[in-house]
Amino acid sequence: MSDTMSDAIESLARSHARDCYKNETKGVALGGDFDVLFNTFPSANLHDIQHFAKIFHQEMVRCSRVPVDLIRPPTPGNIVAIDPAISGDIGVAVFLEGTLTACWSVKNSLDPKEHSTLERSHYAGSVIRSHVAFPSYSEACDYALVVEEPVVYPNSPVPPNDLLKVALQAGGFAGWPWGSAKSFYPSQWKGQVPKEKHHKRLLHLHPEYRNTLREVDHNAMDAFGLGVFYLQRQRLKHGTD
Repeated sequence: MSDTMSDAIESLARSHARDCYKNETKGVALGGDFDVLFNTFPSANLHDIQHFAKIFHQEMVRCSRVPVDLIRPPTPGNIVAIDPAISGDIGVAVFLEGTLTACWSVKNSLDPKEHSTLERSHYAGSVIRSHVAFPSYSEACDYALVVEEPVVYPNSPVPPNDLLKVALQAGGFAGWPWGSAKSFYPSQWKGQVPKEKHHKRLLHLHPEYRNTLREVDHNAMDAFGLGVFYLQRQRLKHGTD
C-alpha cells in the first residue's frame, strides 16, 4: 500500500468514525462499515481493510474521549477465540480469566448469492458482539482476540478464493477494539490431527467442560481448542500453572 493510499484510507476511516459517533452508531460498527471503504476504494485488499479498521477504532476512542492508554493489554485469561468461516458456521468461544464461559456457533442467515463476503462478515460480527455483550465500547480491551488464519495447502480441495474470503473475515474481526489480537495457522494449534480425533482429545483433557460442549458443533469445538491452545502458550510464556 502506497503512502498516498494509506493517507487516503486513514482520512476516510477518521471521517467515517466521526459520522458513526455523531449518529450514535458506534455500538453497531465497532470495526467500521467496510462498504464505506469499498465504495471509495473498490480494489482495497486485506491489508487496506485492517488499516481502515485500526484507524476507525482509534478515532472512535478519541471521539469518545477515552484515554489512549485505556487501550491496554487484556486481562490475563480473557479470550474471545473465533474460528472464521464463509460457507459454514463461525465458531466462538469466550474465556474469562482462563475459564470457558460460553461456546457456540454463529449461523449466518444472509444468502451468499445476494450478499457480499463483507456484508455477511459484518452481520456475523454484529451477532457475535451481541452475544458477548460488552457493556461499553472500550470493554473489549479487556479481551485478547484469537483467530485461526487460513492456509492454502498444495492439492487441497478447498478453493483458494474461499480461503481468501475467510482471511478477509478474520481481518475484519481483528479491527475491533481488542486488548490484543493473535492468529494461528491450523498446523500450529492442532497439527495434522483429524478433526474428530482432536475434539475427542479436547474433551478427554478438559472433562470439566463436557456438559458445556456436549451440544456444540465442530466449529464451536475448534474455537474452544484454539482458545485452549492460546491459554497454554500464555501460561508457558509467563511461567504459570
